[in-house]
Parts: sequence; C-alpha cells; structure tokens
Amino acid sequence: MRVAIVTHRLLRTDGQGKINYELALRLAERGQTVELVSSELDGPLKGAANTSWHAVPLPGWLPTQLLRNQWFAFGSRRRLRAMRKVGKRPDLIVVNGGITYHRADVNIAMFVHSYWKTVELPEDGAGRGVGSWVQQVYHRFYAWFNAVWEKRAFRRASASVGLAGLVEDQLRRCVGVPTKRVHVIEPGVDGEHFQALTEGEATPLREEMGVAAGERLGIFVGDLGSRRKNLELVLKAMTEVDGVRLAVVGGTTRSVYPGMAESMGLSERVRFLGRRSDVAELVRQADVFCFPSRYDPWALVVTEALASGVPVVVGPEVGASAAVEDGVNGHLLAHAEDLEGMTAALRRVVEDGLSVERRRAVRASVMERTWDRMTDEYEALFDRLLTGGGA
Repeated sequence: MRVAIVTHRLLRTDGQGKINYELALRLAERGQTVELVSSELDGPLKGAANTSWHAVPLPGWLPTQLLRNQWFAFGSRRRLRAMRKVGKRPDLIVVNGGITYHRADVNIAMFVHSYWKTVELPEDGAGRGVGSWVQQVYHRFYAWFNAVWEKRAFRRASASVGLAGLVEDQLRRCVGVPTKRVHVIEPGVDGEHFQALTEGEATPLREEMGVAAGERLGIFVGDLGSRRKNLELVLKAMTEVDGVRLAVVGGTTRSVYPGMAESMGLSERVRFLGRRSDVAELVRQADVFCFPSRYDPWALVVTEALASGVPVVVGPEVGASAAVEDGVNGHLLAHAEDLEGMTAALRRVVEDGLSVERRRAVRASVMERTWDRMTDEYEALFDRLLTGGGA
C-alpha cells in the first residue's frame, strides 16, 4: 500500500502534526510506503525507511496565514501530481480538512471551521482602532473561507474521520457529510514519554511555585493568544478556592490572561511559564490538569495528562473528554462556562489531594489508547476503501 499523508507540519510537538506523525511512522514500520507532503518534518520520520518527503517550502515574505495556506494548497497539489509522473501514484491520499486543492480519499477532521464559526467568544478588551477593526475583518473572512473550503474537501472525500464523537456529529450536521462516510478514530497517547510521578521523586516545579504543605498545584497548557482555551474559567474559580496554585504553559504575546490574573488578585498564585519544551516533566508534578476549552476536536494534552497520572477537569466541548470518567480519573464540567463545576472540582482537589496510588490508577485509565491501536483502525479503513468494501 502506498499512502500519501498531506499536512502542514509533521512534528511530534504539534497537536495535528503529531497525530499524522505517529500514523505515518507506524505505517512505515509496518512496511507500507508513505509519501509525506508537508512544509515541516522532524524526528525519526526524516529519512526513515519506506518514506519519502515531498517538501512544500513556505516563503518567509508571505504576510498572513491565509496566504501561506493557499501557497501550501497549490504546492501540495503539484507534489501529488508529480508523484504520478515518476510511478509513485498513491493508492490513498490522506489530508486534514481544507488544506490542499487535490482531492483526498480520507479526510481527517482536526478542526471543523463550520462549527467553530458559530461559537461566540467573549470580548478580549482589545482596542477599537483601525488596526483592531482590520484584524477582526480578516479573522471573520478567514473563518468563513475555511468553512466553505473544508465543506468541499470533506464532501469530496471517500471517507471522513472525526477524532471523537462530537466531531462526527459536527461533520454530519455542520458540514453535511453523509453518516455512512463518517468514522470515529481516536488518537493514541505516548505512555513512554508521559509517566506518573513516583514516591520520593523531586518536584522542582512545585518548589518554584512555592506550593506549601496542604496546597495543591494545578496546571494549564494551551494557546493563550485567543479565548478558545478558556483559561479565565480556571482563574475565576481560583478566586473562590484557596489552597490552589496554577502553572500556566503557553506563549503570552498579545494574551489578555496575565493582566486578567493580576486584576483578579491572583498574581501570587498563578505563574505564566511561557512556551516550554519540558511539558511532560511539568505536567506530572501537578495535582490536577485544568482544560475547560470552548472547542477542541480532541486535545492531546488531556490524554497526555492522564498518562502522566494527573486527573483532568474538562468539558464536553473537548473531544478527549471521552477518555475522562467523572470522579475516577477527572472531573467533567456540564459545559465550557460551568463556573460552579470548575469551582467544585478545585475544592475536591484541595480536599482529596493526589496519592501515588491514585496517580497510577489515573494513568492506567488511558494505557489502552495506544498509537498502534489507532493505526490498526486506520489500516482497516484503508483496506476497506482499497478492496471496494466502502467507507
């Protein structure tokens, strides 16, 4: 089987890129031929057996993400067409939404813009000058264009894959993909890289955060440049609950959250750590992982926190909430704006603490969610398509 995987980035440190990366790596290890079409590639996939990389370089002078995406869309189509000329025509082409002008056989929904443009975010307090107005117009056009583009891409594909049940529903309702052509294949989790804290291990983050005896440490990891990840819900809950400190991982450029934490009187208890490369080491030292995102088709950080032995507070708008059992390995919010639920969850964390035994149990809850299992499901889908068994 020759499979072409088309995506902007094939990086293990990138959410969408990581899912494609793990799929490509395992297909190649199983003897399949994998043609990689991307702008970025790193790690073991670079030069790996059974793989070829067809790079689509992005010029540094392109000023917006919209233009960069268009460059990639045309460039990836050229790469795919060129494969046919040299006898490397793929049996299957796998893409992610509307990212290429070449038809896909399997389209994996890493994000559903047709749904996302219906979600209302709170005002971020930004200025109302000409620059701000232009930016708002651009973002609205960007969301509209992506929604139109992805509808065409998903509808043309032989099969569409949602990362969770909520994405399957959005593909049917918001995009119009027929039910028989929609499948759910959940991502895996790296149980070797993400490990639970053991008895007597050093916890430098807790020391850095000044966590005292009887206090708990929460952690949040995500994009702070927009309001989608909903950090404000955690901050609001912290004003009602003593005994919790919060480590926040993510770039703070143009973020409203540092100022918001200060205005709430949380400067001493909340620390913004910026972008970090040691996220796995940071997460495992926490007592709870807070992730009340307003929309995430999956969110690998949720299952990675669970694999690290850390309970998660999450709402149904996050696909990975399917891996969370309330009161067992985390706390389920009623919805993304559930302040009462978030406050209650933090209070339980303060009261209960997190023993080594509980960490082990939380980790065990996701250990069956392997990347190999995910790859098995994709291979089964590919086989059905290639043998004429239908999607």
